[in-house]
Amino acid sequence: MAQRRARRFTAFTVALGLVIAACSDGDGAATTTTAVPVPIGTTPTRAEADGVAPRLFGLTLSEGQAAANTPDTTPVVDGDQLPADRLDEIVDRLPEWTDPAEDRESFNWPVQSSPPPRTGAVIDEPFPPADDTPVVTVPTGPLHVLRVQPEGDVPLAPYVAVTFDQPMVPVGTVGQVGAIDVPVTITPALDGTWQWIGTRTLRFDYSGGSIDRLPMATTYSVTVPAGTESATGNALAEEVTFSFTTPPPTVQSFGPESDALALDQVFVATFDQRIDPAAVLATISLKAGDDGVPLRLATADEIEADDAARNSTQTAEDDRWVAFRAVDPLPTDTAITVQIGPGTPSAEGPATSELGPSYRGRTYAPLKVVRVTCSYSDRCVPGSEIDVEFNNPLDPDKSDVSVVTITPELAAVTAGISYSTLVVRGATRARTEYTITIPGSFTDVFGQTLGEATPVTIDIGEADDGIQGYEAITTLDPFAESQQLSVLTTNHDTLRVRVFAAEPSMFDDYFRYSWQRDNADVPLPAWTVLSDSEISVDGEADTMVDTPIDLGGLLAGAPGHLIVLVEPVPALSPSDDDYYRNRPALTWVQSTQLGIDGFSDTGHVTVWATDLRTGAPLADVAVTLTGGASGTTDSEGLTRLALPAPVGETESVLVATRGDDSALLPVQAFRQDQRDTVRWYVFDDRQVYRPGETVRVKGWLRRYTLSADAELEAMNLDATVRYVVNDSYGNELLAGTAPLGSLGGFDLELALPDTANIGTAAISMTIEGEPGVDLQGPYHQFQIQEYRRPEFEVTTRAESAVPFVSTRTQTVAATAAY
Repeated sequence: MAQRRARRFTAFTVALGLVIAACSDGDGAATTTTAVPVPIGTTPTRAEADGVAPRLFGLTLSEGQAAANTPDTTPVVDGDQLPADRLDEIVDRLPEWTDPAEDRESFNWPVQSSPPPRTGAVIDEPFPPADDTPVVTVPTGPLHVLRVQPEGDVPLAPYVAVTFDQPMVPVGTVGQVGAIDVPVTITPALDGTWQWIGTRTLRFDYSGGSIDRLPMATTYSVTVPAGTESATGNALAEEVTFSFTTPPPTVQSFGPESDALALDQVFVATFDQRIDPAAVLATISLKAGDDGVPLRLATADEIEADDAARNSTQTAEDDRWVAFRAVDPLPTDTAITVQIGPGTPSAEGPATSELGPSYRGRTYAPLKVVRVTCSYSDRCVPGSEIDVEFNNPLDPDKSDVSVVTITPELAAVTAGISYSTLVVRGATRARTEYTITIPGSFTDVFGQTLGEATPVTIDIGEADDGIQGYEAITTLDPFAESQQLSVLTTNHDTLRVRVFAAEPSMFDDYFRYSWQRDNADVPLPAWTVLSDSEISVDGEADTMVDTPIDLGGLLAGAPGHLIVLVEPVPALSPSDDDYYRNRPALTWVQSTQLGIDGFSDTGHVTVWATDLRTGAPLADVAVTLTGGASGTTDSEGLTRLALPAPVGETESVLVATRGDDSALLPVQAFRQDQRDTVRWYVFDDRQVYRPGETVRVKGWLRRYTLSADAELEAMNLDATVRYVVNDSYGNELLAGTAPLGSLGGFDLELALPDTANIGTAAISMTIEGEPGVDLQGPYHQFQIQEYRRPEFEVTTRAESAVPFVSTRTQTVAATAAY
């Protein structure tokens, strides 16, 4: 007890010293002192405690700056020393002393992570097997080399391996085996490590520099001397020597290759191994026409200013590319040839390349128009856009399309620039030659102008023939003097028009046929034919012509329904290439003064009937919906009908009738049965937890009465929440149920096992004891994590040259760092 009182007194004294030191330096001026850390659990000296914040309080003081217009300080009142009994009374009020070291938690290593769940059955087998295992026979006699890697010309040498037919080292730790002398030498000598893989295979890994393979462009010789002994004392009778060769530098990519190269073009070549750019440049030649051109390495600023060069160098491996350009500007409109090698050296080995690849291009020519097309096609039909292509990319900021002229005048004309193309859009007419004049101010990306106005011409040919289709239902114009239907066609002289009798009960058959009629096996329904005739189309060729079809003789000015089918003459088969452009036009025609609108939800459709000529609502209109529901509109023209359940491929149709007038309206809606649902609000306390910690989850539930008035209601008090917790591998960690409180809430405390896998875990929830609702609840996620710095990293890269072909071996290098 005395020791506890002493520790409390020490803490109180230190705290009091901090306050005094921070507020006064003896003359009433405010001061700040520099903190000197005091080890946790020790008592500071007088010098340390004078104005020092000990670390155990979690405070640090630092030098500060006096603020401008410092206010007057509050004078410090001189006080009297407190008596010892008064100090003891104050110290006794302090809470129980806790050593901060006792509150520290060590890294919470999982006991053992659970593996992912596996399908199938588990078969228990004793280990070792009950039967006697035959003893492995150790070879006797002379030692032999069974296998060596690599040999001959190889694209890549990741390591060197030699396998013997007898154990060469005893079984032991890596350190014990590694201390044994290595009986193999490599020429030329390399920095690296030898390691025994098992007791019979010796492997060498290169460790000199930034590559994790043997240097390229080198011929290696590996020797196992005669007399090398195995672990059983058998000797190698004769020396074993093998060699292998890694290739000289090979170009992996080169660019750019273009017919519009800049005069100061930066070229970039990448290689399959490290190179010295200056040494490689000495083996590169560039010809402009037949003349050689001196080269130099491109500067960092030149590479950065060139988009293609910058992208190529940024994506290439370090020390594997060279960027160069001509010393002087190249001549314009000249063929360019770049030859790399022979004799291209490597920075990894002495071998040089043989005759290397050559690349071709051409510097940009004076700006000119190269061709004119219609929508990138040689066939121009009315309405086609006109594309004027140039030999060089255009500068849109310096090429003003507003000064381009077109003769004859083109209606609804717009123009724009797309890379090297001037695109002109408008209502181009058939059998018309257009002249487009491009001003001489048009400028390419190299700063060249066209120089003088350049006219180009293009002929728009004849239009394709075609028939414009109808909507499923066509309502005749109620204000028209005659009952007629128009058909729009292009380049048709004659049309076959068939008119069939119709009544609302036939609409389902009509709807089904309209969707299936492009199938040649689907016959025309046995509708009553009222009229079958051919009509002449009177209008200009290559233009869309509006031809009226008179229906007054069949309807006699009265309301009614017809089915009209308009076909080309001669008729086309659905397999014909021109069929869909000339597809027969089919529509249900209704002559009516009734206007019908329908607004549907999940269970009902609200119908509004109006007069088509005045827009006034119509009362006493009888409305029937597919499925039998019916009603009559009120004084506001409204009625509400129940939607039918969906049945096959039928269309839900409203039929409105008023006297001898009727109208149809497909509503494309069916009843959707609504079940009540449960609305959940779920949250946890932290979102991130360690294995072994407790996850606290709370939530509230309400019943959403979609089947009735769509209100939120309290849950059944007998309902329970069933939950299952799964880790990131899908292992089930916890499961159980929780009752709902009087306010529809629940509270879970989920103790995670120490073996929980790291990653995203989830709680799936369902509701029980709440009939008539969807049982499935939310899927609440949280994280199970540990907190540590990454210590292990694996990176991979492709070492084989492109292209990758399935019949060739491809090499991928992997680097692991710990």
